[in-house]
Amino acid sequence: MSVIAAAVMVIADRKLSGEYHESVLNLMIPLMACAVYLGVRRFFVMHTNIRGAGIIACLGSCAFGVYLLEHIGQKLFLKLYLQLADRTFGIFACSVYICCILLFSFVCTWLIRKSKIVRKFI
Repeated sequence: MSVIAAAVMVIADRKLSGEYHESVLNLMIPLMACAVYLGVRRFFVMHTNIRGAGIIACLGSCAFGVYLLEHIGQKLFLKLYLQLADRTFGIFACSVYICCILLFSFVCTWLIRKSKIVRKFI
């Protein structure tokens, strides 16, 4: 019930002030994460092969690092989200924001895992 009330307040605030606030982003992230998860799951269920298994293994091995670096990515790409939210639809801005955070976190984690110093401890 509180999510619905927050959504109504955000929509009302958008009409009054003309600005998106971070609460819009907080409401859309779980929805977008579920949509991305279901899309990826469906894709890999339909295309199961050795290469797909390797991609899943690579993504899975970097999942904890992505989780740890997510907050840094949120801070880096928040301005991008706010600029896109003013010029486009909120769902598009949120999608780009989440993809940028995911790619940034994954690349950083993958590079850290490939370094010789970290590889000694893994």
